[in-house]
Amino acid sequence: MRSSEAYRRLRGEGGTAIGLPPPALAWVASLLAEDEGRPILALVPHEAEALAWLEMDEVLHGGSRAVYFPVPALTPYQEQGASLSVRAQEVLAVERIGRDEVEAVVTSPRALFLRLPLLTELLRRIVRIESGDEIPPERLTSRLVDAGYRRVDLVNQTGDFSVRGGVVDLYPPGSDRPFRLDYFGDTVESIRGFDTMSQRSDEQVEGVEIPPLALFPAGQEAMESVADAVEARLPGQLGPEARERLRTLRQGIPFEGWESLLPLSREKTTDLPSLMEEVRVVGLEPETLVEEARRWSRRLEEDYHARRESLGIAIPPEELLVPMDRVLEWLDRTEIRVGGTASPEGIADFGGRSTEVLHGQLPRLPREVEGARDRGERFLLVANPDHREGLEELLRAREVPLGPAGAELVDGDLTRGFRLPGAGLTLFSEAQILPRRRRPSRRRRPRDGPGVSRLRDLKVGAYV
Repeated sequence: MRSSEAYRRLRGEGGTAIGLPPPALAWVASLLAEDEGRPILALVPHEAEALAWLEMDEVLHGGSRAVYFPVPALTPYQEQGASLSVRAQEVLAVERIGRDEVEAVVTSPRALFLRLPLLTELLRRIVRIESGDEIPPERLTSRLVDAGYRRVDLVNQTGDFSVRGGVVDLYPPGSDRPFRLDYFGDTVESIRGFDTMSQRSDEQVEGVEIPPLALFPAGQEAMESVADAVEARLPGQLGPEARERLRTLRQGIPFEGWESLLPLSREKTTDLPSLMEEVRVVGLEPETLVEEARRWSRRLEEDYHARRESLGIAIPPEELLVPMDRVLEWLDRTEIRVGGTASPEGIADFGGRSTEVLHGQLPRLPREVEGARDRGERFLLVANPDHREGLEELLRAREVPLGPAGAELVDGDLTRGFRLPGAGLTLFSEAQILPRRRRPSRRRRPRDGPGVSRLRDLKVGAYV
């Protein structure tokens, strides 16, 4: 690929490229990041293209070099907070950017409107606790609340924490399990992982890292700061309901969606592209990206005016979010534009295309392999490692040779492959050959965890 004319042109001059399906673009962008030592901000129109990018990163690098920054589904004026999982994704993405652990951040234009904390501020809020550390449970509890964690009876999902006597349970983002801190006085005596269903602890660990679950501090001080900022910006423009919300917010009782106002509590904020030093912006379908940004801007204005007319908490979009002209400036600075309409002069044509879906057409598979080999291309089949043996049997039954002379199996999970002549490659996914297997239904896990968490709902006469 590096020796192809299209890649050399794109690396040297930037500009417009065609013939790059999203997973192929992810591969080319990864090579550019390696060769130039500059991180990539990949802007794609929809979540499907972002998923294809991340799938390819998983195949190429085990998912270690690209991160997805989630985009808001609702405007701040709809007064509904983001889910814990989305908040966790945001924080982990910013944390990995700050630690220089990624070469590509994949997102959509809506994310460019978000005001974000300075990297130094967010990294300073990450807490690491080790066995033997002295940190009183009440102080840890205060820090968890300030970091956006939710206090519950029993920990069940990311962002939960609970306190029972000398035991603090918490589920930090980025971890595949929660942790239990056993205290002796104010000293953390041991730290263990545990299972949310059985509540049983397992092996002991040396320490646990606790990232915040909110981009900005969300404790009592932040609530008071937000209330002050809103009243200063909207003097005499708040209805009774809005004034009551601010009054209770000062008392430490948040209302739904108040987190969207947190940027008002900080003197300085930044935006997503500015977090990345010497970033190279790559845009897929640039005209669509601009239209998506304009559509979101119109929606923000409409919701703002509706909230203002109802005397609600309506901070103008340009004060609460990144202004539209700044977003358009970033979109205009896109160095590599993929697809869209452009002059044929100077275009880097990779000649790539998505490969076809062969459901119910398995007799075509040997011909696809033969065609790739006749063109001097490698034929790669990306498949789940658990299904490898079955696929090898299927290929042998179709008299398809395995290895460099035929089909080469690659571990991974890809929705759709591509053909890239410049790289001498034809790539299919298991999902293109066989329909995705429906997973057997499993017993649904209770939303609130073990039944003991529902003891408070018991009524006299109920069966137990």
